[in-house]
Amino acid sequence: MMKQPQVNVRLVNSVYWLLLIVVVLVFLYAGRNLLIPLVVALFIWYLVNVIAISYSSFSVFGKRLPKWLAFILSGTTILLLTQGLVNLITGNVYQVVEVAPQYQENLVRQFRALLENFSIEHSQALTEYFANLELGGMLAMLVKSMANLIGNLGLISIYLLLLFIEQPYFMKKIERALMGNQGHDDVLAVFQAIDADIRTYIGVKTFTSFLTAAISFVILSWTGLDFAELWAVLIFVLNFIPNIGSIVATILPSLLALVQFEPLTPFLVIFFGIGATQIVIGNILDPNLMGHRLNISPLVIVLSMLLWGYLWGVPGLFLGVPMMVILMIVLYHFEDTRWVAVLLSRDGRLRE
Repeated sequence: MMKQPQVNVRLVNSVYWLLLIVVVLVFLYAGRNLLIPLVVALFIWYLVNVIAISYSSFSVFGKRLPKWLAFILSGTTILLLTQGLVNLITGNVYQVVEVAPQYQENLVRQFRALLENFSIEHSQALTEYFANLELGGMLAMLVKSMANLIGNLGLISIYLLLLFIEQPYFMKKIERALMGNQGHDDVLAVFQAIDADIRTYIGVKTFTSFLTAAISFVILSWTGLDFAELWAVLIFVLNFIPNIGSIVATILPSLLALVQFEPLTPFLVIFFGIGATQIVIGNILDPNLMGHRLNISPLVIVLSMLLWGYLWGVPGLFLGVPMMVILMIVLYHFEDTRWVAVLLSRDGRLRE
């Protein structure tokens, strides 16, 4: 009687994990219209809590603000900022599309002048490429993606309401779920540490990104660059992407300065001004406030942007990296998954 071949357990487990990953990716892609607002709501929820903690640390007549008042002030702050962002984007989207053809003409003219200045043989193919470049379409797509996200404010608000209703019971449910288990206190401490690290990350990145955007806005306004407010918002969002985001946030408005202005002075002021701001805040202020620098691999950053950009479009490009950072924080705190966090890190050290 022939023996039945034994099935390789590792192979079976690998197949199961592969199938699970495929199912999760399909779920993320199919449910993107519901999941993107949920992720945004989670970020806003954490941010409201961070701001509320900051407000509650203030003293009025020797007494600290009560927690309920701190939450009201924090929510009002976020509401006002959101209203300002909505007005800014809806008020500028059509102006961006209208002025784009003029930028494109300037781009073609400056490219021809560059070829003549360096005595380079005229390239008809490159000139036609710049002439046919849909600059208006690219700018419009970027701004409309922001507008589409704003269009989901109703769903984001519902998610936020549910999160705040559930908030008082989160830790209580975890405590009761772990009650009687061995290492109850240790596991609870891990959850609290994860929560504290995520709050620190979101709070510090929001503050440093806002500060970078504010300084950049002053530089852009002083040079007279068009749509300085929109560029400041984009710089704020890009600064949540480590390394790559700061580079892109410096290059994009600098390129627009080349297209908008004839002299090189505005380009140099914007490039070196925003670049210096990114270096000082990103390499000095950010790590000092964070207490450490999350040592995430640049390759992981690029791959996560490509993956989430494919799954969720433009919003995925901006949300993907912060989600990967938070995932790395969670994996770091559990011994069984710490090796995954090591693989996601730049040089094997989880934190600098």
